[in-house]
This record gives sequence, structure tokens and C-alpha cells, in this order.
Amino acid sequence: MLLHVPPESLFYPLSAPIPTLDRSTLPEQAAQSSTVIIREWRRLLSLGPARLVKAGTRLFGQASSARAIFLIESGLVKLSRTSNCGRERALLLRSPGDLVGACGTLLRMPHLVSATAVTDCRLISLPVGRALETFHTSAEAASFLAQQQMIDAIRISSLLMEARTLVAEQRFFRFLLQLAVATNSVRSADSRVSVRVPLSEAEIADLIGMNRSAFSRLKRVLIRNGYLLQRDKNVYSFSRHLAAADIST
Repeated sequence: MLLHVPPESLFYPLSAPIPTLDRSTLPEQAAQSSTVIIREWRRLLSLGPARLVKAGTRLFGQASSARAIFLIESGLVKLSRTSNCGRERALLLRSPGDLVGACGTLLRMPHLVSATAVTDCRLISLPVGRALETFHTSAEAASFLAQQQMIDAIRISSLLMEARTLVAEQRFFRFLLQLAVATNSVRSADSRVSVRVPLSEAEIADLIGMNRSAFSRLKRVLIRNGYLLQRDKNVYSFSRHLAAADIST
């Protein structure tokens, strides 16, 4: 094991509590949660100022050596993996408060995925040497990392469960709502949501567990039936309750 985390410090007290609420439906609480997490990481890792990274910038490539951990202060980062036949698939989106590149850095192995900014981002980087030293010498930092990794594992498990239990249109609307929350495009009082999606149809299909042709058909049906408005190529508008509703297309 690279990290030793004393059991009694596994859930150490934060300087402010992180709300344990549904981040997909409570935007203000989601923003508060991300702010608290970022503040804790800044304190624990003595992080410097964030830098602006333009959309489309590759943070690291699949199979490349780990050189830094990135903390997202604002914006979205896409994790993707390229198969042996050259097909790149979008796996996850990372949002404010998330660490990117931690696994490769801490395990001292090449990155299993590529990471790309899909919007303009503000990122704080921590060089690999300093990251390893901090997590090996600070039980508080290591315990907070373990806590965040467990929360992240629960989030990923929830996505896998949604892929098995929710119909395609529910997954799509839920994805749009979560994207709106992550990009500060919606408030709790809003009944209708408009969000710019900085992804291709193929990437959206990957992220909600569909193939591209099936997703294209689904989108056309939703637009035809009035459930979805597409203002231009990348801006979608929909009623918020559709993220939880069981609608028939």
C-alpha cells in the first residue's frame, strides 16, 4: 500500500460540513459542496492560484506518465479511453471540486485514460513529487483523499445503476440537468432549464450508455413530441421534472 490512513481519521472533521444532498437536483447545495471541497484541498495541499485552461486542451493522454494532479475550480473535464481499434469513448465528466489524475500519480503508473477540458476551466495543478510527499506525510490529507475517493466510487456506482434501471430519455434528461448544475446554468427555483452542451452527439451517447444512432433517434423523437427544444447546435432546453419523470416517446 502506498497510503496508510489511520481508521480513526478516515472521516476527519471538515472546516465546514459538505451537504449530503442530491447534487443533480439541488444546484445551490451542489455549488456550496464544491466550494467547501475546493477550500479543503487548498488548505491541505497548500495550493497556489488556479490557471485558465482553454476548452480542448489535453491535460494528459492515455498511457502517459503521471506528472501532476489537477483540482478543478471551475469548468468541466472529460475522461476518455481509446480502444485498440482507435475508437475513443467518453467515460466520465469531472466537475468543480474533483481531482483529475490522482490515481496514476499515487499508484506511480501510466494514466489509464485521457483528460481533456471540454469547457474553459480554472485548474490548480500539484506536481507529482509534491503530491506524493504530501499524501505520505499528512494523515489529514490522506484521509480526505480516501473520503473523496469513496464518495466518487458511490457516484460512479450510481451512474452504473442508472444505466440499468432508467430508460434512455430519463438518463439523457438527468445528464442535461447534472451538466446544468456543474456549469451553474440552473437554480433550484427554475422549472425550465437551458444548458449549453460542449460535447458531440457521440460523446453524449457514450456518457448515457447508448450508441450514436440510437441517441440521434431518441433526440429527434423528444424534439418532435415537445419534450426537448434545441436552440442551436449545442443549446438544449427542457422542463426540469423530466429528469425524474417516466415519459413515453
